[in-house]
Amino acid sequence: MRFILLLVLGLLATGAFASGKTLQPVDKEKPVAAKKAKPSRIGWIASEDMPADAQRFDGKNLYLKVTIENGAVVKTETATAETANLTLSLVSREKENTMLSIRSGLDVSIKLDLYISHDNTRYQYTSSCPIMAKKGGYETWGFPINWFAVSDIRVVPEDSGLCE
Repeated sequence: MRFILLLVLGLLATGAFASGKTLQPVDKEKPVAAKKAKPSRIGWIASEDMPADAQRFDGKNLYLKVTIENGAVVKTETATAETANLTLSLVSREKENTMLSIRSGLDVSIKLDLYISHDNTRYQYTSSCPIMAKKGGYETWGFPINWFAVSDIRVVPEDSGLCE
């Protein structure tokens, strides 16, 4: 009886009982559509719903040429090792660890949106740290990752140290 009373009180508190709506279980495997302007920070994003500027790669070197004008990124395109000013490369991928290197030759600090995937059909947003001008950094995860995607490369203030 106590269980039923608690259940009814819980339903009333959430408004589900009063509204007549049926509660639906959350499907953790179902991808969620990402907004094109902002990355989704929860759930899976279907490959076709990734931001339009997303560059996907399987951990081999991704060479990018980022063009900055008036303190803002105006163009990002794939490049060669010789012409790139931003390089992302896989340092290690093991059973319990993945490490990605990000190296910048830009004169400004940047931030980018980083996504990870096991199968290149579903991606998940992951935090990343700002990359200081003419420097680099590493991103690490405690599990193997097969695919990466990067999008929304943008200029940030020099003192921007927030990894999100």
